[in-house]
Amino acid sequence: MLEQKWRNYLKEQVPIPGGLENVGKYWNLEKTPSSILSRQVANWVHAVTPSIRLMVMIRNPTARALSAFVMYTRHINNYNEFAATWNVKKIMYSTFVMRHLTTGQVKFAKKGGTGGELVRESHLKTTDKGTGPWKYIGFPPSPQDFHDFLLTNQNITKKYGPFHFDSRESRVVQEGYYSRFVHQWLEVFPRDQFLLIPMESLWNNRTIENLNVLQQKLGIPLFDYKKVTYFDKATRRYELQSASTQLLWAVFNTGNRVVTMLPESKLLLDDLYCKSNQQLKRMMPASELRGYSCT
Repeated sequence: MLEQKWRNYLKEQVPIPGGLENVGKYWNLEKTPSSILSRQVANWVHAVTPSIRLMVMIRNPTARALSAFVMYTRHINNYNEFAATWNVKKIMYSTFVMRHLTTGQVKFAKKGGTGGELVRESHLKTTDKGTGPWKYIGFPPSPQDFHDFLLTNQNITKKYGPFHFDSRESRVVQEGYYSRFVHQWLEVFPRDQFLLIPMESLWNNRTIENLNVLQQKLGIPLFDYKKVTYFDKATRRYELQSASTQLLWAVFNTGNRVVTMLPESKLLLDDLYCKSNQQLKRMMPASELRGYSCT
């Protein structure tokens, strides 16, 4: 099943003009958030393009866990329909996060629903059926919602357990074990083809300089990003000037809220990711893991 998904994904990529004769004359950039998670995908990529340059962009795993949790409370149901019209009013959101009204446990439902509504029995996972009542947690979730999620799923947050692609609980927490995934790709590709990019060291008030360094490391023609960006004094960041890009940001940030975590949640996650962060630093010593616990 995973191999078929990979083959279907390759069919969606833009073909090289002129076919095989022009291999090496064109630059083709492809991105996906899930490839890094699979050793099998690493083998397939190497079989197809062994000389590929790999860029892996990461974020502080503690902050990433909260972001992933929040994402599941604001999931766009009808993206294709929305993309055809770009009508913000037509966006339909759902949430997969639910709270037990008696025990206070916070878990993920099998199917999404509307925040504040009771979860239908048919929307529950098999292990949660008959245990209700459950109610959907809408956007934005509270810091306590996130902390209760961590406490409810201690089988995931208390150990370096197996990773499950089909488990939202597992993906929220265990995708932050970056060392595990980087290691399995370094077993397939040489280190000089692999570039680790912590977001904290790229997106700051030196973004343009950082992008120039990145292009040099990749060996690609230098593009001057100052031509398409401007420096926002309020955020102290470089922003794209593209009208379409600004429209997209406006659309996806409509109704957005900043969600924070409790200090005890941060302590729990910092401790959980400590060993993995240290292993990652040993694997990629040149990467600056600013703010990552135990580094």
